[in-house]
Formats: sequence, structure tokens, C-alpha cells
Amino acid sequence: MFHSLIGNALKAVATEGGVIRIGACLDEDRWRFWVGDNGRGIPAEHQERIFRLFQKVCPEDEGIGVGLTLARKIVEMDGGELRVESAPGEGAVFSFTVPFGEVPVPA
Repeated sequence: MFHSLIGNALKAVATEGGVIRIGACLDEDRWRFWVGDNGRGIPAEHQERIFRLFQKVCPEDEGIGVGLTLARKIVEMDGGELRVESAPGEGAVFSFTVPFGEVPVPA
């Protein structure tokens, strides 16, 4: 899970001055984890599409477009949610939840 999110953040901040932040907190009855960056951002029209198999925002990026699809499936199977908040030029924050008391399975 974190591998995909951090890998995507690294691609987004491939320039000098890139920052990646990782965090976690309790959010009511769930744990919320997030990976945020100050990279290129994701246009609104691509934000749902990137969770579909073989879809990428930038075709020239490394990878085949399966990481976010698998990550979302894993999170949803555990009763959680994976989402993105982003705007072009303002970076992106990917967050996912897992029910309280459960430990996320490394992906």
C-alpha cells in the first residue's frame, strides 16, 4: 500500500524542492493514513480514472497503472476507503482508512 503511494509521490516531485509527507491519525472509529506531496498534482477529471486498471495521469511515467487499483481494492476489502485530494500544480494527498483495531497489511 505505502509502496505504491510513496512511489507515486516520488514521481510527482521528481524536481528539486519536492516534499513528501506521511502521517496517520485516529479518525472516529478508523485509522487514517496519508501520503502527500507538493508535486505536479492531478486534474479533477483524472482523479477517479487513476484508480482504474492500466490508467495513469502521465503516460510517460514508469509503471503500468495497477498500483492504485490494487491499493484501493485491498483497502476496500478491509472495510476502508482510499481517496485523493489534488489540484494541478498544488500536489496531491492520498489517504486511506482502515477500521480501528486492525493493522494494515503491507503491500
